[in-house]
Amino acid sequence: INGGETLREGLEAAVNYRSDRLFMYASYALVNATFRNALEIASPDAPVGVACSAFVPEDPEDEVPNCARVQPGDQIPGIPRHRFKLGFDYWATPHWRVGGDVVAMSNQFFRGDEGNDDLPLPGYAVVNLRTGYKVTDNVEVYGLANHLLSKDYATFGTYFDPEGLRTVAGDPVGVGRNGTVLENPRTISPAALLAVYGG
Repeated sequence: INGGETLREGLEAAVNYRSDRLFMYASYALVNATFRNALEIASPDAPVGVACSAFVPEDPEDEVPNCARVQPGDQIPGIPRHRFKLGFDYWATPHWRVGGDVVAMSNQFFRGDEGNDDLPLPGYAVVNLRTGYKVTDNVEVYGLANHLLSKDYATFGTYFDPEGLRTVAGDPVGVGRNGTVLENPRTISPAALLAVYGG
């Protein structure tokens, strides 16, 4: 609502191949999601940005909140520009199938960094494997291994106020064994590491 005019344009391409024993697919998407106007968007917890110019404090001593200064062409946060998928399924026998896929996303800006001034959330790639054995027409035994390489990555990033975490006495909240006080306002949604399923 307060983002002015935005534009989402791009392209998507996909190709599939199928034979008696092999199915393969690949897809690529380019999403150019940008702001079209120069504007300021409130971003109180971001470590980058500018003082909001439209803010009129009731009390002259009130602190001016932080805003992201957006220029036409800045990317909309939370939307990776590139997405790539590649996968296959191979029937080693008429009953036994093995397969896998790779999913890759490019970096994206943190929500709250509409001005694209901070370091983006890094891109990532995930490798998954699967297999299945058809016992009967209605029963299949299967196994899945998701995120086979088990590398740390995150799917979303935003900011929070580290100063907002206080004890009842007003002291900073300590986190972890050593009571580390949080100082970095960048927060992420981490993805699950290696997961293996069967059924």
